[in-house]
Amino acid sequence: MNEAPPDYDLRAGLPLVGTFVTLSEVTEADIPALYTAYGLPASTAVFKYLPGGPPSSFEDFHRFIASKIGLKTLCFLAVRADPKHLSYGSYPEPDATTASHAHNVPLGILPLYMTDQINGCLEVGAILGPQLQRTPASTEANYLNLKHAFETLGAHRVAWKFLARNEKSRGAAKRMGFVKEGLVREDRRWEGERVGLELWGMVKGEWEGAVKRGFETWLDRGNFWEDGKQKRSLEECR
Repeated sequence: MNEAPPDYDLRAGLPLVGTFVTLSEVTEADIPALYTAYGLPASTAVFKYLPGGPPSSFEDFHRFIASKIGLKTLCFLAVRADPKHLSYGSYPEPDATTASHAHNVPLGILPLYMTDQINGCLEVGAILGPQLQRTPASTEANYLNLKHAFETLGAHRVAWKFLARNEKSRGAAKRMGFVKEGLVREDRRWEGERVGLELWGMVKGEWEGAVKRGFETWLDRGNFWEDGKQKRSLEECR
């Protein structure tokens, strides 16, 4: 007899609280702060490879985010943090008299999709503002999202798909332990031409093995010098 498919509630177990970030569902009240965090309208690089391209105005951005709120098969997770404390170099060590830093400012979004409930397949993505990029906070956010997918939601497989022109996403997927599984040639229209869609994936056994251990080893305080620089890369920790 086949196992019953997981009954996914993508919001089960939220919020996800870490040292640098807290992940919880985006709300309409977050939209103005996210617009600022992305540097819009002056900077549109974060949205370059997304379907529909960069938003043309605040109203356009508001419509885009608001249309994703409350959907059963999609949860936009806001990456909330203190912008002054995104790495160990700037993070005061807590003690008995120090309250945890408040993670109040949404600085980016991690989409979480339910793509195939019967077979236990989810999909993730990343739309991170400039302040979050290349910080321990962003790595922790992705770790929390993957842990949520595999351990709370019980996924067997997590996918990440992006345009083949998107070198940043390719580098991030490889760094985090995803495996390239293929290329769908000329799958999407982008800036007037046909481009391929890269397919990357991670399965439960990989997460339970080297991937999770690598994240936790890398994020440990002992892996960072006093100035906040890493001692070993995430790949080396795996």
